[in-house]
Amino acid sequence: MTLVELLVTVGIISLLVGLILPAVQAAREASRRAACVHNLRQLMLAAHAYAATWDGMPPSLTGGQLARGIGNSFSLHCRLLPYLDLQPLYASINFGLPGVTLPMIAPGNASVLDIKIATFLCPSDPAADANGGAVSYRINVGPCSDCPDTRTGAFVSFRATRFAEYADGTSNTLAFSEKPIGSGRSASSAFRDWAMYEGLLERKDPADAWRSACAAQRSARRVWATDGGGSWLLGGAIYTAFFVAGPPNDPIPDCGKMSFVGTGLFSARSYHPGGVNAAMADGSVRWCESSINLAAWRAMGSRAGGEIVDPR
Repeated sequence: MTLVELLVTVGIISLLVGLILPAVQAAREASRRAACVHNLRQLMLAAHAYAATWDGMPPSLTGGQLARGIGNSFSLHCRLLPYLDLQPLYASINFGLPGVTLPMIAPGNASVLDIKIATFLCPSDPAADANGGAVSYRINVGPCSDCPDTRTGAFVSFRATRFAEYADGTSNTLAFSEKPIGSGRSASSAFRDWAMYEGLLERKDPADAWRSACAAQRSARRVWATDGGGSWLLGGAIYTAFFVAGPPNDPIPDCGKMSFVGTGLFSARSYHPGGVNAAMADGSVRWCESSINLAAWRAMGSRAGGEIVDPR
């Protein structure tokens, strides 16, 4: 074989690789996205099994004040464990111990933090294999922490939500969606982490005010918190919930405060190109594009708003 023939052969092989590789990557992502849909369906099956037992969908978080300055906050995900064939793990959790954030977890529950649950992890998230007890799937708790529209999401804190309360219909109410796991000890990322907000807004301020405030924060002044989604054990928007204030994959980076385990802008996001998977309260799973109309997304986020949803 002459040098010219060798170069032609190498060129042809390179061209074929260039054509085939994107197709292989697309096929792998399609497989990961299908696995993600399956996980969300399993979570909704567990939520419905809980509802059949307790006459309502599980609370978004449980816990409270144990003593002055000491409290705890356990996630909805904890309540699903017995219905995911993980009763021994559920029984190992001491719900009487303090713990609102990861650094505050009592030693008696520390062993739970590194337990990986495959159903809680999206295979498209690069951090899913690296972080122990992390979680990719978050619950919809409405547009904000404690603003006038709070407690309008699919789940509410401290009590079960009866199916009669889903006046918009369970097929029209967003229950779960995705959110990337925080960077942890890796370099911070505006896509997967949230920025600490030190302005005047508080938990009772409306969703649009928080979006504007987070958009106004200059990049140079952002201090990133990298613990988002770091544990399925804990409740709140930092770990296991999200707000529908912003659209999926909102171009405005998340920002907020530690109060109430996440006050501010915490939007659904995913590593699937172009959108997020979303589980509805009836157990179905939809694909929601990043370009979805924000009003429609917020309407999906309320269980009894009376809106007519047009997802375009």
